[in-house]
Amino acid sequence: MSREESNTCQRRPYFQPLWLIGLSVIILDGIGDFIFIGMAPQSLLVPLGALSLGFNCILAPLFHNEVITRGIVLSTAIVYAGTIVTVLYAPKDKEDYNLEDIRVFATTVEFVAFEVFNVCFIGGTYALGVACGFGAGHYCGLAGCFGGQTLLLAKCLSELLLNALLSDDWGDWKRSFVPYVMALGMVGTLFTQLNFLNSGLHKFEALRVGPLYQCFFICFGITGGLIFFQEYHYMIWQDIIFYCVGIVILLVGVAVLVQQRVAAKPTEVTRDDSSDSLLENDMGGSEQEGVSITPTSGVALNNAEQDGPSELVIT
Repeated sequence: MSREESNTCQRRPYFQPLWLIGLSVIILDGIGDFIFIGMAPQSLLVPLGALSLGFNCILAPLFHNEVITRGIVLSTAIVYAGTIVTVLYAPKDKEDYNLEDIRVFATTVEFVAFEVFNVCFIGGTYALGVACGFGAGHYCGLAGCFGGQTLLLAKCLSELLLNALLSDDWGDWKRSFVPYVMALGMVGTLFTQLNFLNSGLHKFEALRVGPLYQCFFICFGITGGLIFFQEYHYMIWQDIIFYCVGIVILLVGVAVLVQQRVAAKPTEVTRDDSSDSLLENDMGGSEQEGVSITPTSGVALNNAEQDGPSELVIT
């Protein structure tokens, strides 16, 4: 879609081949996630999503012409190291849950408090976005929170579906409407998640939105699995400590990755229409020869005496 915006004759998304290919990959990925999420603890699967940041570094320059710096590669390596530590000490055991188990989990005090926090986070983040303008953090925070809810509902549905297929007992699906309500809720949270994520990708770089989204998604996804399914019961204190250390390393890597991407972004130079001259940065308004703005702005101003007008060189 970013390439399509540069064309003079823009097409609707469903007429763009790349958009259709991307949508097909997302659908296939969602089907695979739904199948395999019922085969392992949620707190084990969620950190693995951070591995997509490595592919993001490969694909973003190809599709969006974004620059990959040494700092971005190093921070991505930190993310991978945190992911490895987290997976090594994540809970490995998994039980099969039926509809009654899920009902019990949904009524615990811990999970109710977690859902209240989610509602407050969504409402507060959206209100701040409306009041102050939506930034990358607002879009990624909302997408990550809804993504955690989508993952939790998908995990519950996957458990019920796998149990029904393996035991050939569809009693939970025949006697109760709860699985169908969860399915509708999952579809709703999924489309809301994609809406906020796509809005962020439309306004900001993929190398910035991707890490921020993964940060929020990992936090909400892991917390949801640990609290709802009480997966911390399968962990000893040593596992809990190193698991938390791995999560911290992972989030630090994501934070560094975002900072590296912001530092690599060139700053635009504004033009003062009233004076018809470029705004000066800490120059005291005086005319100087051979003045150059720092390389971090990405602009060098050549104001040497010439016969013609000043030359603006974009580096």
